Amino acid sequence: ASSIDYRLYFSTADYERRFQICTEVRSRIWYAVQRRGFSIPFPVLDLRPISHSLRQDDLQASQQREDCFAALRALELLSPLRDDELLRLASSDQVLAYGQGEHIIHQNEHDRSMYVLLDGVCDVVVGEASESGDQRTVSSLSSGTLFGEMSALAGSPRSASIVARSPVTVLRIPQAAIHEIIVANHAAMEGIVALIAKREATLKAFTEQQTRKLEESLMAQMAASLRRFLGRQV
Repeated sequence: ASSIDYRLYFSTADYERRFQICTEVRSRIWYAVQRRGFSIPFPVLDLRPISHSLRQDDLQASQQREDCFAALRALELLSPLRDDELLRLASSDQVLAYGQGEHIIHQNEHDRSMYVLLDGVCDVVVGEASESGDQRTVSSLSSGTLFGEMSALAGSPRSASIVARSPVTVLRIPQAAIHEIIVANHAAMEGIVALIAKREATLKAFTEQQTRKLEESLMAQMAASLRRFLGRQV
């Protein structure tokens, strides 16, 4: 009367790990359901006054926005943005939880979102999953890190996978918010491009000319990405 029930069948040849695998499967399902905004469907008796419950929800939402804003304001890459623009990003209602071992980003996919790691630790993994085991972890990300920005701003495929090493919470900044708040703001975009180019130049020991070419290339890619986005919106 209160739910639609599903039964999932799966198998494993690793019999000794069957209980651990069952736990992992159930955990992945729980996190996926939570990210899509669903809750346990069975009837719940709540004796709190409605006004109290609504106040609690408002307080939690307000605290979440404050935490997201603080994380965004601390990012050097987003320093060209004004406080009101960051507040709009922080209010996008895209705080998501992932369990250990879940992929937040898959290599080579064309997702155009970028993320801020609010809590937990993630691994940066390159290579495709296969029996040959050619995947490798190249670095780790800690709380307060922005990731996925190159693909989001320049429109390029993901160069690596981001995998939760522990249970994590992230702020997802969707494509619409990126174009509306960042790419459409030419002054902010120029500042962000300069910071990205500076970071890449430091990592790859670029010359001044190479850094300038990277800035020009990024600006062109972002402008093209904005035109494509606006074309789809019409």
